[in-house]
Amino acid sequence: MLEVSSKAIDIAGELYVQSLHRDITEKKKLQEQLYQSQKMESIGTLAGGIAHDFNNVLSGILGRTELLLFRNDLATAAKQHIRSIENAARKAGAIVQRLLSFARKGNFEMLPVNLNDIINDAIELTASMAIKRKVEIRKEIDDTVPVINGDANQLEQVMMNLIVNAMDAMPDGGTITISTNLLSLKEKAGYINPLLSDGEYFVLKISDTGAGIPDGIRDRIFEPFFTTKEQGKGTGLGLAMVYGIIKEHKGLIDVNSEIGKGTTFEIYLPVYRAISIEPGKRSAPSTESKKNILVIDDEEYVLNYIKEILDAKGYKVFVTDNPIYAFDMFKEIVDSVSVVITDIVMPILDGRELVKQFKAVKPSVQIIAISGHDISAKEDKNIDAFITKPFTRDVLVAAVDSALRAEVRQI
Repeated sequence: MLEVSSKAIDIAGELYVQSLHRDITEKKKLQEQLYQSQKMESIGTLAGGIAHDFNNVLSGILGRTELLLFRNDLATAAKQHIRSIENAARKAGAIVQRLLSFARKGNFEMLPVNLNDIINDAIELTASMAIKRKVEIRKEIDDTVPVINGDANQLEQVMMNLIVNAMDAMPDGGTITISTNLLSLKEKAGYINPLLSDGEYFVLKISDTGAGIPDGIRDRIFEPFFTTKEQGKGTGLGLAMVYGIIKEHKGLIDVNSEIGKGTTFEIYLPVYRAISIEPGKRSAPSTESKKNILVIDDEEYVLNYIKEILDAKGYKVFVTDNPIYAFDMFKEIVDSVSVVITDIVMPILDGRELVKQFKAVKPSVQIIAISGHDISAKEDKNIDAFITKPFTRDVLVAAVDSALRAEVRQI
């Protein structure tokens, strides 16, 4: 692609045309890649917001079904209907988790992993499917590449999704080639992709010999709910989930495809030479202490669900949907409050700021944060425990018991 700029100039009374020609092929390619990345970031932000609101609704549905199932006066048929509602809500929750993975707000356990082992496991799991579909899977794996910092379960989902998608692209059979290698990028990192920085990368390529992806579709394949499959055969969340998982691992995924010649997904994951592993935290034993608990959430059905559970356990529970009023209430009953349960994403006042104010007044108070969106809040030093929405009665009770025991140790 050329950029041409021309102008007329006068030289000693003679009129000339000055014309400059610049090759901007690489520049346009980088601009397109950057635009695509920005678009995906915007869609991710939207998906994360939708997931947050949807998780609040699911918390109310699952909470109520759980409470109903604890009742002994329900007919068997009624319980069966409630279980059907519960199953449907949990399936919806699984879709939300995929959205959160795309939006890079999922719950990831990052540990040193050997990606070659994950690849071998995924190939083994899909071997019988490959035989049935007349697909040959070839490996070109570099066994000398170092480990990466990642979530093995999430990365296995990436591999499974890409392998199955490749099979779907070859209904009459074909070949899938999976290769890995170590790549050291310096000043040319931006030429591969403007979002890649200098450093060492584990490069994974998954290629198929299928029909290829048309240009008009290729730019949309990572968008949530976009699918070219027949109705009922795909949710359009598979590649969106893959995109989100790779971004959460601070990596990059790109696709190259040519009609009639197949498709290659190329994944770059940063290599970590030195990785520290945090020991797992043991949950504290249950306590029967009956202490005051303050609960803040902007959704009334979430508040009612939590209050009903904790009331049944014998706790004294104060609830409010207004974070400003919650702080005033906290100051009034500060001496008797042991645990605060608060949502993180709320209007009027951000949950993290509210938590900071609570800790400033009473450092020993135990903070349990709840959210269906802002998973990063669990890293906040002022937050003692974190629960992802939607959650079950047992998870909530265990968290409260643990918080009360921790509060006792601080007194």
